[in-house]
Amino acid sequence: MISLSYKTKQLLSILLKTAVFLISIVWIYFTWKDRSMNFKWFIDSISLEMISWIILMIAISLISWLIESRKWQYLVKEFYELRFRESVLQNLTSQAASFITPFRLGEFALKSLFFSKAHRKNVVSKVFWANFSQMVVTSTFGIASIITLSSINDKLDIYFILLVLSILIIGLFSVRFIDKKLQISTTPQTQLVITIGYSLLRYLVFASNWIIVLWALNYDFELIDVMLKIGLYYLLVSVVPVLQLLDLPVRYTVASIVFEYTLQQEEIILIASTIVWFTNTVIPTLLGCALLPFKSFKLAQA
Repeated sequence: MISLSYKTKQLLSILLKTAVFLISIVWIYFTWKDRSMNFKWFIDSISLEMISWIILMIAISLISWLIESRKWQYLVKEFYELRFRESVLQNLTSQAASFITPFRLGEFALKSLFFSKAHRKNVVSKVFWANFSQMVVTSTFGIASIITLSSINDKLDIYFILLVLSILIIGLFSVRFIDKKLQISTTPQTQLVITIGYSLLRYLVFASNWIIVLWALNYDFELIDVMLKIGLYYLLVSVVPVLQLLDLPVRYTVASIVFEYTLQQEEIILIASTIVWFTNTVIPTLLGCALLPFKSFKLAQA
Protein backbone atom coordinates (compact mmCIF):
# COMPACT_ATOMS: atom_id res chain seq x y z
CA MET A 1 0.00 0.00 0.00
CA ILE A 2 2.84 2.38 0.87
CA SER A 3 4.64 1.42 -2.34
CA LEU A 4 1.50 1.99 -4.41
CA SER A 5 0.94 5.36 -2.79
CA TYR A 6 4.52 6.38 -3.52
CA LYS A 7 4.27 5.28 -7.16
CA THR A 8 0.98 7.11 -7.54
CA LYS A 9 2.49 10.33 -6.21
CA GLN A 10 5.47 9.96 -8.52
CA LEU A 11 3.15 9.44 -11.49
CA LEU A 12 1.06 12.48 -10.54
CA SER A 13 4.24 14.51 -10.20
CA ILE A 14 5.35 13.54 -13.70
CA LEU A 15 1.90 14.20 -15.16
CA LEU A 16 1.69 17.62 -13.51
CA LYS A 17 5.12 18.66 -14.77
CA THR A 18 4.30 17.42 -18.27
CA ALA A 19 0.95 19.23 -18.30
CA VAL A 20 2.46 22.54 -17.18
CA PHE A 21 5.27 22.22 -19.70
CA LEU A 22 3.10 21.29 -22.69
CA ILE A 23 0.29 23.76 -22.02
CA SER A 24 2.74 26.64 -21.54
CA ILE A 25 4.66 25.85 -24.73
CA VAL A 26 1.50 25.33 -26.81
CA TRP A 27 -0.13 28.54 -25.59
CA ILE A 28 3.03 30.58 -26.19
CA TYR A 29 3.15 29.18 -29.73
CA PHE A 30 -0.49 29.94 -30.54
CA THR A 31 -0.30 33.36 -28.89
CA TRP A 32 2.44 34.32 -31.32
CA LYS A 33 0.89 32.46 -34.27
CA ASP A 34 -2.55 34.04 -33.91
CA ARG A 35 -1.36 37.62 -33.50
CA SER A 36 -2.87 39.88 -36.11
CA MET A 37 0.43 41.62 -36.74
CA ASN A 38 2.68 40.57 -39.60
CA PHE A 39 5.59 38.87 -37.87
CA LYS A 40 7.67 38.97 -41.02
CA TRP A 41 7.38 42.73 -40.85
CA PHE A 42 8.13 42.59 -37.13
CA ILE A 43 11.27 40.51 -37.64
CA ASP A 44 12.41 42.64 -40.57
CA SER A 45 11.99 45.77 -38.47
CA ILE A 46 14.41 44.50 -35.83
CA SER A 47 17.98 45.42 -36.67
CA LEU A 48 21.14 43.84 -35.34
CA GLU A 49 21.45 46.77 -32.94
CA MET A 50 17.91 46.09 -31.70
CA ILE A 51 18.82 42.46 -31.07
CA SER A 52 21.62 43.66 -28.80
CA TRP A 53 19.11 45.79 -26.88
CA ILE A 54 16.75 42.81 -26.57
CA ILE A 55 19.57 40.69 -25.14
CA LEU A 56 20.19 43.44 -22.58
CA MET A 57 16.48 43.50 -21.73
CA ILE A 58 16.45 39.73 -21.24
CA ALA A 59 19.41 40.06 -18.88
CA ILE A 60 17.59 42.79 -16.94
CA SER A 61 14.46 40.63 -16.74
CA LEU A 62 16.50 37.74 -15.34
CA ILE A 63 18.07 40.10 -12.78
CA SER A 64 14.56 41.03 -11.64
CA TRP A 65 13.84 37.31 -11.12
CA LEU A 66 17.04 36.95 -9.10
CA ILE A 67 15.78 39.78 -6.87
CA GLU A 68 12.41 38.03 -6.57
CA SER A 69 14.21 34.81 -5.66
CA ARG A 70 16.18 36.58 -2.95
CA LYS A 71 12.90 37.95 -1.58
CA TRP A 72 11.39 34.45 -1.59
CA GLN A 73 14.43 33.03 0.18
CA TYR A 74 14.11 35.77 2.81
CA LEU A 75 10.38 35.18 3.34
CA VAL A 76 10.61 31.42 3.96
CA LYS A 77 13.72 31.50 6.12
CA GLU A 78 11.64 31.74 9.31
CA PHE A 79 10.51 28.12 8.83
CA TYR A 80 12.96 26.70 6.26
CA GLU A 81 16.54 27.43 5.19
CA LEU A 82 16.23 27.60 1.42
CA ARG A 83 19.33 27.85 -0.73
CA PHE A 84 19.37 30.73 -3.22
CA ARG A 85 19.77 28.34 -6.15
CA GLU A 86 16.64 26.44 -5.07
CA SER A 87 14.78 29.71 -4.61
CA VAL A 88 15.58 30.69 -8.21
CA LEU A 89 14.40 27.30 -9.49
CA GLN A 90 11.18 27.50 -7.48
CA ASN A 91 10.37 30.97 -8.80
CA LEU A 92 11.03 30.19 -12.46
CA THR A 93 9.13 26.90 -12.45
CA SER A 94 6.25 28.53 -10.58
CA GLN A 95 6.18 31.24 -13.24
CA ALA A 96 5.53 28.51 -15.81
CA ALA A 97 2.60 27.25 -13.72
CA SER A 98 1.16 30.73 -13.08
CA PHE A 99 1.38 31.47 -16.81
CA ILE A 100 -1.50 29.07 -17.50
CA THR A 101 -3.67 29.85 -14.46
CA PRO A 102 -5.70 32.96 -13.49
CA PHE A 103 -4.62 35.17 -10.58
CA ARG A 104 -1.26 33.33 -10.46
CA LEU A 105 -2.95 30.38 -8.73
CA GLY A 106 -0.42 28.05 -10.29
CA GLU A 107 2.32 29.73 -8.27
CA PHE A 108 0.49 29.02 -5.01
CA ALA A 109 -0.10 25.40 -5.96
CA LEU A 110 3.35 24.58 -7.33
CA LYS A 111 5.38 26.31 -4.63
CA SER A 112 3.45 24.52 -1.90
CA LEU A 113 4.40 21.20 -3.51
CA PHE A 114 8.10 21.97 -3.06
CA PHE A 115 7.62 21.83 0.70
CA SER A 116 6.37 19.23 3.12
CA LYS A 117 2.71 19.24 4.12
CA ALA A 118 3.56 20.76 7.51
CA HIS A 119 4.91 23.91 5.83
CA ARG A 120 2.31 24.39 3.10
CA LYS A 121 0.05 26.79 4.99
CA ASN A 122 3.05 29.01 5.69
CA VAL A 123 4.17 28.73 2.06
CA VAL A 124 0.80 29.85 0.70
CA SER A 125 0.81 32.79 3.13
CA LYS A 126 4.32 33.80 2.03
CA VAL A 127 3.42 33.56 -1.67
CA PHE A 128 0.43 35.80 -0.97
CA TRP A 129 2.60 38.27 0.93
CA ALA A 130 5.28 38.27 -1.80
CA ASN A 131 2.68 39.12 -4.45
CA PHE A 132 0.89 41.61 -2.21
CA SER A 133 4.10 43.52 -1.46
CA GLN A 134 4.77 43.77 -5.19
CA MET A 135 1.25 45.06 -5.74
CA VAL A 136 1.74 47.67 -3.00
CA VAL A 137 4.76 49.05 -4.87
CA THR A 138 2.98 48.91 -8.24
CA SER A 139 -0.10 50.66 -6.81
CA THR A 140 1.99 53.34 -5.11
CA PHE A 141 3.82 54.24 -8.31
CA GLY A 142 0.61 53.95 -10.32
CA ILE A 143 -1.45 56.22 -8.07
CA ALA A 144 1.40 58.75 -7.91
CA SER A 145 1.49 58.69 -11.71
CA ILE A 146 -2.28 59.16 -11.90
CA ILE A 147 -2.21 62.17 -9.57
CA THR A 148 0.70 63.78 -11.42
CA LEU A 149 -0.66 63.12 -14.91
CA SER A 150 -4.14 64.38 -14.02
CA SER A 151 -2.65 67.63 -12.73
CA ILE A 152 -0.79 68.07 -16.03
CA ASN A 153 -3.52 67.03 -18.45
CA ASP A 154 -7.07 68.21 -17.81
CA LYS A 155 -8.53 65.58 -20.15
CA LEU A 156 -7.36 62.86 -17.83
CA ASP A 157 -8.89 64.26 -14.64
CA ILE A 158 -12.28 62.56 -14.54
CA TYR A 159 -11.04 59.15 -15.64
CA PHE A 160 -8.02 59.15 -13.37
CA ILE A 161 -9.94 60.40 -10.35
CA LEU A 162 -12.51 57.63 -10.81
CA LEU A 163 -9.71 55.10 -11.17
CA VAL A 164 -7.97 56.32 -8.00
CA LEU A 165 -11.22 56.21 -6.03
CA SER A 166 -11.99 52.70 -7.29
CA ILE A 167 -8.54 51.46 -6.31
CA LEU A 168 -8.77 53.09 -2.87
CA ILE A 169 -12.24 51.63 -2.22
CA ILE A 170 -11.13 48.15 -3.26
CA GLY A 171 -8.00 48.57 -1.15
CA LEU A 172 -9.96 49.59 1.95
CA PHE A 173 -12.30 46.61 1.65
CA SER A 174 -9.32 44.31 1.10
CA VAL A 175 -7.24 45.48 4.08
CA ARG A 176 -9.13 43.43 6.66
CA PHE A 177 -9.02 40.27 4.55
CA ILE A 178 -5.33 40.70 3.71
CA ASP A 179 -4.40 41.43 7.31
CA LYS A 180 -6.26 38.30 8.43
CA LYS A 181 -4.37 36.16 5.92
CA LEU A 182 -0.93 37.74 6.24
CA GLN A 183 -1.13 39.05 9.82
CA ILE A 184 0.57 42.23 8.67
CA SER A 185 -0.28 44.02 11.90
CA THR A 186 1.77 41.44 13.84
CA THR A 187 4.61 41.18 11.30
CA PRO A 188 7.89 42.75 12.51
CA GLN A 189 8.44 46.15 10.96
CA THR A 190 11.90 45.15 9.77
CA GLN A 191 10.44 42.26 7.77
CA LEU A 192 7.85 44.53 6.18
CA VAL A 193 10.46 47.10 5.17
CA ILE A 194 12.86 44.52 3.74
CA THR A 195 10.13 42.76 1.76
CA ILE A 196 8.81 46.03 0.34
CA GLY A 197 12.42 46.99 -0.41
CA TYR A 198 12.95 43.87 -2.51
CA SER A 199 9.66 44.52 -4.32
CA LEU A 200 10.64 48.14 -4.99
CA LEU A 201 14.04 47.13 -6.36
CA ARG A 202 12.47 44.50 -8.61
CA TYR A 203 9.89 46.99 -9.89
CA LEU A 204 12.56 49.53 -10.83
CA VAL A 205 14.57 46.83 -12.62
CA PHE A 206 11.83 45.31 -14.77
CA ALA A 207 10.14 48.67 -15.44
CA SER A 208 13.40 49.96 -16.90
CA ASN A 209 12.85 47.67 -19.89
CA TRP A 210 10.18 50.07 -21.19
CA ILE A 211 12.68 52.95 -21.17
CA ILE A 212 15.27 50.76 -22.90
CA VAL A 213 12.92 49.60 -25.66
CA LEU A 214 11.73 53.16 -26.39
CA TRP A 215 15.32 54.33 -26.48
CA ALA A 216 16.26 51.43 -28.78
CA LEU A 217 13.38 52.31 -31.14
CA ASN A 218 14.85 55.83 -31.44
CA TYR A 219 11.75 57.52 -30.08
CA ASP A 220 12.20 61.01 -28.69
CA PHE A 221 10.63 61.19 -25.22
CA GLU A 222 10.95 63.03 -21.94
CA LEU A 223 12.19 60.74 -19.17
CA ILE A 224 9.87 62.01 -16.42
CA ASP A 225 6.83 61.82 -18.68
CA VAL A 226 7.51 58.28 -19.83
CA MET A 227 8.25 57.15 -16.25
CA LEU A 228 4.81 58.39 -15.21
CA LYS A 229 3.22 56.54 -18.13
CA ILE A 230 5.11 53.36 -17.19
CA GLY A 231 3.79 53.63 -13.63
CA LEU A 232 0.23 53.96 -14.91
CA TYR A 233 0.75 51.15 -17.44
CA TYR A 234 1.89 48.62 -14.84
CA LEU A 235 -0.93 49.57 -12.48
CA LEU A 236 -3.55 48.99 -15.17
CA VAL A 237 -2.16 45.65 -16.40
CA SER A 238 -1.88 44.51 -12.77
CA VAL A 239 -5.51 45.15 -11.86
CA VAL A 240 -6.96 43.54 -15.00
CA PRO A 241 -7.82 39.93 -14.03
CA VAL A 242 -6.46 38.00 -17.01
CA LEU A 243 -4.34 34.89 -17.52
CA GLN A 244 -0.72 35.70 -18.34
CA LEU A 245 -0.96 33.59 -21.47
CA LEU A 246 -3.74 35.87 -22.76
CA ASP A 247 -2.42 39.22 -21.57
CA LEU A 248 -0.52 40.37 -24.67
CA PRO A 249 -3.67 41.88 -26.26
CA VAL A 250 -4.46 43.51 -22.90
CA ARG A 251 -0.95 44.93 -22.64
CA TYR A 252 -1.16 46.23 -26.19
CA THR A 253 -4.50 47.91 -25.51
CA VAL A 254 -3.34 49.46 -22.23
CA ALA A 255 -0.10 50.68 -23.82
CA SER A 256 -2.08 52.23 -26.68
CA ILE A 257 -4.20 54.16 -24.17
CA VAL A 258 -1.46 55.10 -21.71
CA PHE A 259 1.10 56.21 -24.31
CA GLU A 260 -1.48 57.96 -26.48
CA TYR A 261 0.10 61.36 -25.99
CA THR A 262 3.72 60.27 -26.40
CA LEU A 263 3.68 57.49 -28.99
CA GLN A 264 2.06 58.53 -32.26
CA GLN A 265 2.80 55.42 -34.30
CA GLU A 266 0.83 52.25 -33.68
CA GLU A 267 3.78 50.16 -34.85
CA ILE A 268 5.98 51.51 -32.07
CA ILE A 269 3.36 50.66 -29.45
CA LEU A 270 2.98 47.17 -30.87
CA ILE A 271 6.71 46.47 -31.10
CA ALA A 272 7.45 47.90 -27.65
CA SER A 273 4.59 46.00 -25.97
CA THR A 274 5.55 42.74 -27.65
CA ILE A 275 9.25 43.00 -26.80
CA VAL A 276 8.59 43.92 -23.16
CA TRP A 277 6.08 41.04 -22.86
CA PHE A 278 8.57 38.67 -24.48
CA THR A 279 11.50 39.62 -22.25
CA ASN A 280 9.62 40.00 -18.96
CA THR A 281 7.11 37.13 -19.30
CA VAL A 282 7.85 34.64 -22.07
CA ILE A 283 11.58 34.13 -21.46
CA PRO A 284 11.16 33.40 -17.70
CA THR A 285 8.25 31.07 -18.55
CA LEU A 286 10.32 29.14 -21.09
CA LEU A 287 13.16 28.86 -18.58
CA GLY A 288 10.69 27.58 -16.00
CA CYS A 289 9.39 24.99 -18.48
CA ALA A 290 12.93 23.84 -19.20
CA LEU A 291 13.79 23.55 -15.50
CA LEU A 292 10.53 21.96 -14.36
CA PRO A 293 11.42 18.34 -15.28
CA PHE A 294 14.52 18.58 -13.10
CA LYS A 295 12.66 19.78 -10.01
CA SER A 296 11.37 17.41 -7.35
CA PHE A 297 8.21 18.11 -5.43
CA LYS A 298 8.25 18.04 -1.63
CA LEU A 299 11.76 19.40 -1.64
CA ALA A 300 11.64 20.43 2.01
CA GLN A 301 11.08 17.79 4.63
CA ALA A 302 9.25 18.34 7.88
